[in-house]
Amino acid sequence: MACMITTAEEYGFSARGGVNWSTYVAVRPVYPPSFFKRIYAYHGAKPQAAWSQAHDVGAGAGIVSAELAGKFDRVVMSDPNDGYAALGHKILVDELGIPAAKVVFLQEGAEKSSVAPGSVDVVTACMMIHWTDTSAAVDEFHRQLKAGGTVVITYYSRLRSEPSVPSSARTRRRLVRLARFTTGG
Repeated sequence: MACMITTAEEYGFSARGGVNWSTYVAVRPVYPPSFFKRIYAYHGAKPQAAWSQAHDVGAGAGIVSAELAGKFDRVVMSDPNDGYAALGHKILVDELGIPAAKVVFLQEGAEKSSVAPGSVDVVTACMMIHWTDTSAAVDEFHRQLKAGGTVVITYYSRLRSEPSVPSSARTRRRLVRLARFTTGG
């Protein structure tokens, strides 16, 4: 599969407009190997677990995508911001040597993706959920997941302390529904 870069609306962290990823990566907490080991153990314990495709939503420069590429046959790396698909390609393919055929680069938001329904084994949303319409993003993750798939959402502080993340009953119901879908319950 060829590298695919799509375009979408620019949201505010333009790589072309001056975001310096080397500074960001230097100060951002690192995901330790135990983080990925826990995800893989949880997902792998499911009877229908597959390792075909992961979708790293809000991927930025591809910090999580790079790790997922070592475990999954294919990784979709998406971010709504201008230039990140090209930056991700530069880092993952040109610098890290991940085969271009293994990664699809999309410029699109979490709330509406071009990824096919029921095609994703694991969705990761690391340090990005607060930038989304949370309910719409959770619905979109559900649409993309295969039955028994896994959703990983990380956030550095408690959700209820962040005013931009809605803690509405509607969002909680959608998260519970998604949890039941991914666990088969």
